[in-house]
Amino acid sequence: IQTLVEENMETVFGLRFLETEFSIGKFRFDSVAFDEEANTFVIIEDKKVENRGLVDQGYAYLKTALDRKAELTLLYNRKMRENRGIQDFAWDEMKVYFISPEFTKFQKEAVGYDGTPFRLFTISQYRGGIIDFEEIVGDKIQENLSEIGGKSSDIKEVSREIKVYTEEYHLE
Repeated sequence: IQTLVEENMETVFGLRFLETEFSIGKFRFDSVAFDEEANTFVIIEDKKVENRGLVDQGYAYLKTALDRKAELTLLYNRKMRENRGIQDFAWDEMKVYFISPEFTKFQKEAVGYDGTPFRLFTISQYRGGIIDFEEIVGDKIQENLSEIGGKSSDIKEVSREIKVYTEEYHLE
């Protein structure tokens, strides 16, 4: 899954691939990409099977990335041959994409909460080498996950810095 995603990242997601197996802090991200339109980084995690700790993992990854912005900035500068500073990126729009053949019903529901900085994509393979990516869009839940389940300090810290801009936000 990881190789397929990295080789087709721009076509499938409109993202620029930066690095595979990028270590930062105590974590290793499967892939790191850059969203030029949003001017921010995207962490991509590939799962072969259901993973129950997806939300916790996503918030832990975002917290680590936000705590160590310099490492992502250096990665960007090295790969893109530019000289940008930490302040030149939209850190408040960072996301984690999870790609898996399947997700639990709770994971599918979690992406419906306002302010959740994750996107879930199922991947399916069909005869003839046809691969399909489908984004899972949860039912809209007006509550913010950090307010109702926010015992985790990672969720609270990330929610203070990450903003998920919705169509409604822009219309207002």
